[in-house]
Amino acid sequence: MIPNPIQLIAIAAEPPNVPAQQYAVHPQHRNQSPQKSQWKIDIPGEYQVFQMGATSCGGRMQDALFGLHLINNQGAYLGVSPEGYRVLIAKFTRDANQWHGYPFLHTTPNRDVPRAHLDGWWTSGRLRKMHYSRILRKQPC
Repeated sequence: MIPNPIQLIAIAAEPPNVPAQQYAVHPQHRNQSPQKSQWKIDIPGEYQVFQMGATSCGGRMQDALFGLHLINNQGAYLGVSPEGYRVLIAKFTRDANQWHGYPFLHTTPNRDVPRAHLDGWWTSGRLRKMHYSRILRKQPC
């Protein structure tokens, strides 16, 4: 069972590059809703993915952040899309000073991960070449 979002906000610590902001876990991405992408990693893992996205932006907070779930410093599946595809990337958005995230399916038109993120993950070894190529071609991983 997932605590309500208010409790989760209260226990979430702020990452170093996100001053005076909070992260909220949205239950709609953990309740098996067929209309929403679903996390398959635990809540601390979700928050680690958020921290990775926040720190990889070089301190320049944007309206959207992207992150990977790392196992042995390599991207691993973190969720599933409503269509049933395994998802490798998370997207985080904010409303005022509160961030939330979800497993992000890159195959939908007009849903792109910034190329700089993909290139950085690939050159650092965090993203396998197979996944890198499929993401660029908008194919499921």
